[in-house]
Amino acid sequence: MGVQLMTLSLCMITRNEGHRLARCLSSVRNYVDEIVLVDTGSSDQTVALARQWGAKVSHYTWDDDFSKARNQSLELAAGDWVFFMDGDEELVPGSGEILQKTVRQNEYEAFFVQVINTTETNSSLKLPSIRLFRNRSCYRFQGRIHEQIIPSIMEHSPQASIGQSEVEILHHGYNANEANIPAKSRRNLNILESYPDQHKDSFYYYNLGSEYLRAGQREKALSCFERSVQQTPPRQGFAPMLVKKTVITLMELRKYKEAIRQLGYYQTIYPDFNDLLMLEAVCYLNIGRFSQAAHILEKYRARPASPSWYPSERNLFGLSAEALLQQVEPERLEANHPVLSVCIYGRDEAEALAETIKSVNELADELLYLDMESADASGEIAEQFGARFFSGPWPDNRTQLYQRALDYASGEWILLLKADESLSREGCRQLISSLETENQAYLLPVFTPRATSDAESELRGEVRLFRRACPAPDLTAKPFPVLNAPIKHRHFLISNTYSANKQQQNRQKAAALCRHDPAGGWYAKGRVHLYARDYTRAVDAMEKSLLTAPSSISPAFYYHYALALMGLSRYGSAVRLLEPAREIYSDYLDLHYLLALAKYALGNGPEAEEILLYCIKISVEPWEKYVCASGAGTYQAMASLAAVYAARKQPERALEYLTRAALYPGAFNLVIGGILLLKDRAFFPLETWMQQSRLWNSHNLFTIALNYAQMNRYRECWQYLQTAVQLTAEKKENLPQLLDSSEKLLRIFAVQLAQMTPASRLLKLCREERLL
Repeated sequence: MGVQLMTLSLCMITRNEGHRLARCLSSVRNYVDEIVLVDTGSSDQTVALARQWGAKVSHYTWDDDFSKARNQSLELAAGDWVFFMDGDEELVPGSGEILQKTVRQNEYEAFFVQVINTTETNSSLKLPSIRLFRNRSCYRFQGRIHEQIIPSIMEHSPQASIGQSEVEILHHGYNANEANIPAKSRRNLNILESYPDQHKDSFYYYNLGSEYLRAGQREKALSCFERSVQQTPPRQGFAPMLVKKTVITLMELRKYKEAIRQLGYYQTIYPDFNDLLMLEAVCYLNIGRFSQAAHILEKYRARPASPSWYPSERNLFGLSAEALLQQVEPERLEANHPVLSVCIYGRDEAEALAETIKSVNELADELLYLDMESADASGEIAEQFGARFFSGPWPDNRTQLYQRALDYASGEWILLLKADESLSREGCRQLISSLETENQAYLLPVFTPRATSDAESELRGEVRLFRRACPAPDLTAKPFPVLNAPIKHRHFLISNTYSANKQQQNRQKAAALCRHDPAGGWYAKGRVHLYARDYTRAVDAMEKSLLTAPSSISPAFYYHYALALMGLSRYGSAVRLLEPAREIYSDYLDLHYLLALAKYALGNGPEAEEILLYCIKISVEPWEKYVCASGAGTYQAMASLAAVYAARKQPERALEYLTRAALYPGAFNLVIGGILLLKDRAFFPLETWMQQSRLWNSHNLFTIALNYAQMNRYRECWQYLQTAVQLTAEKKENLPQLLDSSEKLLRIFAVQLAQMTPASRLLKLCREERLL
C-alpha cells in the first residue's frame, strides 16, 4: 500500500502587499495545492497579483481582528493541511521539499516551523511557531492580534502530538528597511489597548509589553512583562521569549543588577537556552566587568546550539560572540593585585555616573558610591552597576571627604573619583602597577577638557590613590609621589543641562564656604562665574576675595583672576597682576604664558615673543604644584608665537611653529584655523604641507572641512570632506569619526541656514538645542 497523498492549502491575509507578494508566492507556489488569500482592504495591486498567481481571493472588511480574517481563509481552504504565511514572508530555499514531506506524517496534528525574523542590523531572531496544522473545522484562530491556533488544537484534541519541523520562513515584517515599524506598532497598540479586561491574560500582557518595547516605552513594557511572568508557567510556549524580552527591557533601562539576577535564576530553568548566557555577557560588558564578560562568552562559544524550541538570536545586538570578545579582550585587566576599593562621590549624577563606573569597574575589587543627597536616580544607577550605596551631606572640606572614603572602604588601597571622572585603560594599568609599592599615597593628574579635544584642558594634581591605613589629615598636608595615571574630568562634555546643574551646585557650595572662609568663598564664586564665562561677575568676586584676605592668596588665584580680566579685555590690569605674580612663582609657566598674551594684546610684540620663547624652552607644566592649561609650554605657546610672526609678515617662521604645534596629540584642531588663514596669505600648498608633516589623515581632513564650513567656504569644505570619506572607506575603524564629523557639519549648516531666515522654526530649534 502506497503513501497516502495529502493536499496542502496556503492561507494568507493581506493588505497592500503588492510590492512584495511575488517574492512570497514564488517561494512557496510549487509546494502547495492551492492558495487562499483573504484581502482586508488593499488599495494597490495586491488582489490582481494574487489572481495572476492562481490564488482563490476573498475580501474581508477590516475590524481590527486578525483571527476573524484568518478564520475566513480557513473556511475557504480545501486541503487536508493548512500552511499559513503573510505577504512580508518567504519560504527559505529547500524548505518547500521539507514541507511536502512533513504533511505525510500521520502521527501529528500540527508542526512548529522556524520563523526567522530579519532586522536592519546584522542580527536575526529565530522563533518556533505553529504554521502547519490539519484542516479541521474545529481548529480556529483566537485573539484579535498575535492570533494563535494552538489553544483551539489543544481544546479539541487534548492528546494531540505537535511535531518539530525543519521548515524555515523568513519574516521581514519588523525590518525597518522594509516596513513602517512605528505605524505597525501604533496599529497593534490601538488594538491591544481596546481589549476588554476579561480577555487580558498572560499572553495579552506579553504582547502589550512587546509593543511598548518596540515603541520605546520601556517602563510600560517592563510592567507588562512582569505581570505576564507572574501568570506564565515556565513551559508555556512563549515563556522563553517573555523571559528574554524582560531581561532586554531591564538592560535598556540600565537595571543590570536585576537583569543579572534574573538571568541567573532562569538559566536554572532553561539551562540550554544559550541566548540567556549571551545576555549575561552583554550585561557585564555594559557595566565594565570585562573579564567576567569574556569568561561567559567563552562558555557560550563552547556550547552546542540551543534546541529549536527556544527563540535563538544570531548576532545579538548586531554582534557575534567572536566580535564581542574582540571588544572585550583589550579592556581586561590583571586581577592579581592588592585589594582596591574605588570610591565615587557626587550629587545628582544620573547623566555621568554610568560612564565613570564602567571605566573602573574592571579595576575595582570593591565599588562604592558616596552620594551627597541626590534628588535624581544616581543611587539606583550606582547599585544597578554593582556599587554599594552610601548617602550623606556634602563634606565641608577635602579632609572630611577622604575620611568618609576611609570609613566606608574595606580595601587595602582606595581610589577616589568624582562621579563625572573616568580613567583610561592605560591609566588603570599604570595604577595597578603602583599598588605593590611601599608608598602611602599618590598624586594623580586630573585634566578637565573644555571641548571635545583633550588638548583644550585644565590640568591639576590631586591625591586620589591612597592606602586605607593613611590618616585623612596626612592626605591634605603631606607631599606624595606622582603617578602618571591621568583622570579625565568630563564636567563640560556631558550636556548643557548637566553643566548648568553643576554650576548651581558649585554656587551653593561657594556660598556655604563664604560663611566660615570669606576669601575662599569669594574665590570659589569667581571660578564658577569664570567657567560660565560671566567675566564681569568673576572679576568682581575675585576682587572681593583679594580685599578680604590678600595675604592668603593661592598661586591658582592669579591664574584664574588673570583669565577673568582678559575675558573682559582688561589686558593692562592683567599685566599689572601677572608681572609681580610670576616673580613670586617663577616656575608657574601659565603665568608667563598669560602675561605674553596680555602684552601682545597691548601691542608689545617683542616682549610677548621673548616670553613665549621662554615658555617653549621650559615646556614642562608643573601640574603637580599648580593649576595649568594644557600646552602652555608647548602647542599653545607655539600657536601664539606663530600669530606674532604672522602679524610681522614672517609666514615661514609662523608656519614652522604652527607645524610644531600641530604635531602634538589633539592640537591639530586648535591650530588649523591659523594654518588656513596663513595659507590664504602665504599661498603655500596645504596638501603638500600636510603630507610632508605627516598630518595627512582622515581626522585632520574632517577638521579642515569643518573649519571651512564655519568660514562659509563650502567648495573647499566639500573637497576635503570627500577626501576624508575616501580615506575612511579604506579604514573601516574610522567610521565613528566620519559619523561624528557629519553630525557636526549638519549642525553648522543648520545654524547657518537658520540665521538666513530669522523667523524660521529651524532657528527656534537651533536656539532650543543651544546650537547658537
